[in-house]
Amino acid sequence: MISTVAMRAASAAGCSDDALRPVFGGNILSLVSGVRPTVEGGPAGNSLIRQDAAVQEAYSSFHAAITQMLTSGDSEEPVSLAKLAVRVPDDHPHVAMFATVAATMDRIDFSSDRMSQVARPMVVAAAAVLTPNQPLPVL
Repeated sequence: MISTVAMRAASAAGCSDDALRPVFGGNILSLVSGVRPTVEGGPAGNSLIRQDAAVQEAYSSFHAAITQMLTSGDSEEPVSLAKLAVRVPDDHPHVAMFATVAATMDRIDFSSDRMSQVARPMVVAAAAVLTPNQPLPVL
């Protein structure tokens, strides 16, 4: 699941598919073959994600909810806060992304005992929130 977040963040930072292949596929190949990977350019910079307050608040709420889910804690309050955080005004620049994430959250059965039915879609939704300018997967 973390690779979903990492690839979306790298894409948001401007990394092309050609730049991502050596990182995500090349590392596995180098481990299997024993050959050290070649470095493809330098770091992308330190401003990968724009500092939009609504995006940061929503992601923080998702992070808290996911952490509680993965540690068998009580996720009811952070999930409620995440649901509230994705309800943004119609004039917000990322309203379409937030609406898609809100619709996804409405379909998640938070009472399910199966963590995979809850945590996985929350991680994907959190990745969408963290990278609002990237195309959205079908959530």
